[in-house]
Amino acid sequence: RPSVVLAYTVKGWGLPMASDPLNHAALLSEEQRDDLRRASAYINQGRLAEAEQILVGLAEFAPKSRSTWYQLALCRQLQGKHELAMSPVRRALSIDQKFIPAQLLALDIELAIEPERARARMDRIVKLDGENADTLFQVARIALRKLQANRLAASLLQRAQAIRPDSQEGLELQAELLVTEGQQRAALSLYEQLIERSPRNPDLLQARVVLLATLGRKQDTMAA
Repeated sequence: RPSVVLAYTVKGWGLPMASDPLNHAALLSEEQRDDLRRASAYINQGRLAEAEQILVGLAEFAPKSRSTWYQLALCRQLQGKHELAMSPVRRALSIDQKFIPAQLLALDIELAIEPERARARMDRIVKLDGENADTLFQVARIALRKLQANRLAASLLQRAQAIRPDSQEGLELQAELLVTEGQQRAALSLYEQLIERSPRNPDLLQARVVLLATLGRKQDTMAA
C-alpha cells in the first residue's frame, strides 16, 4: 500500500548556526571557523578568558547552538564564575534536554550554588541516560565525593558495573567506596589488583601507600 517517508535534515549540524532558520545565508566564515577551533583549543590550554570572549561572539551569531552555549558555560565554570555559568548551560538545555554533557555540567554548577537542587538533577540524568555506563560512573563519583551519599553511589555503581563489569573506572570507584565505608582491607586487595593492571599509575600507588599506613603495615609502606 502507499506509504510516505518524511525526512528532516539539520543544516550546519554541530556548528554554531545549526537549525537557524537563516542559516542558508549564515554560513560560518573561514574566520569564524577558525574562532570555533581556537576557542576549543584555548579551553584545553586553560586560556579560559580568551575562549569565553570568542564563544560569547559565536553565541550571539547563532543562539540555537547547544554546543556553543555549553562551551561558554564550561569556560565560566572552570573560572569559578558559577552564577554566570548557569545561564548559558540552561540555554543549552532549553535547546536539547537530552544533551548529557550539559546536564552533568548543570549538576556541577548546582552543587556549587544550589546544592539543594543537585539530587533532582542527578535523578533526571539517570532517567535520561541510565543505560550508559560512563554517565552512571560520573554520577556515582559525584554522589560519593561531593554529596557523601554512599548508598546512592553504590546503587549507581552497581548499575554501571552490570553494563561494563570489568571497567577500570568502575573498579577504582568501588575501591574508593570501600575506603569511605571503612573496609580498608577489602579496598587494599582491590587496589592491589588494579596496580597489577596499571603498575605505574601514581594515583593507585598513592592510594595503596595511604591504606598500608592506615592498616599499620609500616614495612610494607616503606617498600611501596
